[in-house]
Amino acid sequence: MKSFYAHPPAMGAVTRAARKLDYPEEGRAEVSSILREQNVALGAGEETLSNLERLEKGAVAVVSGQQVGLFTGPAYSVYKALTAIQIAEELTRAEFRRYRFFGWPRRTTISMKFGIPLGFDRGKLVRFELPATAETGRPVGRIPLGEQIEPLAQEAAELLVNQGSDLLAQYLVESYRPEETYGSAFGKLFARLFAQHGLILMDPLDAGLHKIAAAALTSTGWRTAMR
Repeated sequence: MKSFYAHPPAMGAVTRAARKLDYPEEGRAEVSSILREQNVALGAGEETLSNLERLEKGAVAVVSGQQVGLFTGPAYSVYKALTAIQIAEELTRAEFRRYRFFGWPRRTTISMKFGIPLGFDRGKLVRFELPATAETGRPVGRIPLGEQIEPLAQEAAELLVNQGSDLLAQYLVESYRPEETYGSAFGKLFARLFAQHGLILMDPLDAGLHKIAAAALTSTGWRTAMR
């Protein structure tokens, strides 16, 4: 595996690598601006906005990601976010400015129903899913949920309330509304879940981020590529 990775999966290696990072200020400012706009739209709180300021001033980014799914998708989506937060806190203790970051990757086509087992009701596993649409070739994150999401969200919320998770039920109903897309609902729920941790969310379908990424992958330099 060493031939595929520059650093071993240990905090010591992460810390050493973080000290060597030199992200161009021009690209950093533009990324921060785009992320600020995205996170405000998702309902980000003060902790997230504060972390965005840290990013703009040179903070280290701890990045993870997950394909969008219904009601957060698989449970490990949450675990990934928690892991990013924990690593960021460990780096903070290593005298780095605090920064938390989580994004979901692009998906260009769909060919299946989207669902996630949410929990147990009277000993039985409950599965929630929306039928696949005919929007083949469209990024999943841009597909609207539509009116069919309302009864599913209410049913899932009732199950959560019955398990004593009233606040989570509220977050879910507020996030998964007909006018939302798979991507925006996913982002709004995560923004609510991790508001106190200052989690920053990223939608990589943004054209501005595509431009910045293209510049990073070329050898012509940031200034020339971003003109």
